[in-house]
Amino acid sequence: MTRILVGWTVVTSMVVIVGLSKVLPPPWINSIYGSWVYPTLERILAPAMGGFSPSLSAVLLTALVPLAVTWSLLRIRRRPSRVLLVATASAAGIGAWFYLVWGFNYQRPPLEHFLPLSPKMEAEADLVPLAQALAALIAEEVSAEEDVGAAVSAIATSLEEITLSWTGSVISLPRRTKALPEGLLLTFGFAGVISPFLLEAHHDGGLPPAAVVAVGAHGLAHIAGFAREAEAEFAAAAAGLRADHPYARYAVALSQLDRILPALPRGVQAEVRDTLSDRAIADLTHRRESARRYLRPGLAGPLTTVYDRYLRVQGVARDYDRASLLLVRAWEAGLVQLGSGLE
Repeated sequence: MTRILVGWTVVTSMVVIVGLSKVLPPPWINSIYGSWVYPTLERILAPAMGGFSPSLSAVLLTALVPLAVTWSLLRIRRRPSRVLLVATASAAGIGAWFYLVWGFNYQRPPLEHFLPLSPKMEAEADLVPLAQALAALIAEEVSAEEDVGAAVSAIATSLEEITLSWTGSVISLPRRTKALPEGLLLTFGFAGVISPFLLEAHHDGGLPPAAVVAVGAHGLAHIAGFAREAEAEFAAAAAGLRADHPYARYAVALSQLDRILPALPRGVQAEVRDTLSDRAIADLTHRRESARRYLRPGLAGPLTTVYDRYLRVQGVARDYDRASLLLVRAWEAGLVQLGSGLE
């Protein structure tokens, strides 16, 4: 009887938590969860997980799942009702933990709620000055020493500062992201991933150094509380472009320029590319080659579809184009700085 009560208490808690995430207005969620609950959990979990060299999420996943399957197979014939109860309660508990630690972030107001940005939508022409400024920053920092660890650490510090400035939340980010085996993510079309249960940021071990910095910045931006993909990319760009480390600024500027270039007129694309040094061209080429080397479209397509559906369930979309629009609007408003120093 006790097990039944515990199991259904967990299930009820899950239903209540998910229900609150869907019915509470975003300002309420932000004032309670975004301003207090999530920053408190983040300041405990993220630094603690950062103290483990391997990915604790990966260790638990590879250990617990086989154990759970084995236990279920051994017990299902003798105690099917108990196995069902434990499975239901476990799934509900995992779901409740997901929403508590991460899922509510999807329901927070968009970044436009916090930043004084122009509501206008930019055309291609509005991205041209930003692309030229990024190319100039790349040229300025192209001789920076390739120090991935120091660059990611500087971005983490910068993200803490802009998160406090933008949202008023005090957070404590890890100073690095964790490498997964080469190709494990790139095979499926992803370069990085965070654990929404333990707030660990990961990157694929097959990425070249400059890409590790840019992907790491994106993952740390998620852990800072920016759940939407476009907003995490924008926050990562804003933090990286003004980080107090030249290689951080170089790597993030290169990544952002690579994202913006396809949206520019072909003539402008050629002009901007002509300003890039051999090192910058090589870094861009290495990132694309690493992605092509491991990518398996037959596996990446279905997983991407599943991820897109997951985001739609959360009420958001994987709208990376919006990241570029947010960046150019913030840059024009003076909210994003290209170069070291604080705003």
